[in-house]
Amino acid sequence: MKTFQIDTSDGFKITVTSFGENNATKKIIVISSAIGVKQTFYAKYATYLANKGYLVFTYDYRGIGESKPKKMKDFEAHFTDWADKDFLGLTQYIEEFYPNHEKFLIG
Repeated sequence: MKTFQIDTSDGFKITVTSFGENNATKKIIVISSAIGVKQTFYAKYATYLANKGYLVFTYDYRGIGESKPKKMKDFEAHFTDWADKDFLGLTQYIEEFYPNHEKFLIG
């Protein structure tokens, strides 16, 4: 398991966790959280999938969990930001670093 940050298209940093980095199946699963749910909720499921040979990514949307700014006052995030910027940022990261992997989404 490895936790790191990636930049979205508007420069906001979101926190991502990968499970199964050493798996050789060339298959990736992205778990997109339910609205308002932290990525840690999915850690056991992600670990299970990683043990089955998948490289799994979970992430916190902006304003939630580890992607929450230090000050929430005046912070704005919209549902569309989660899809248009946060999810897109992760998929672009995956496409850049894992272009030959088969990709799946659980949402």
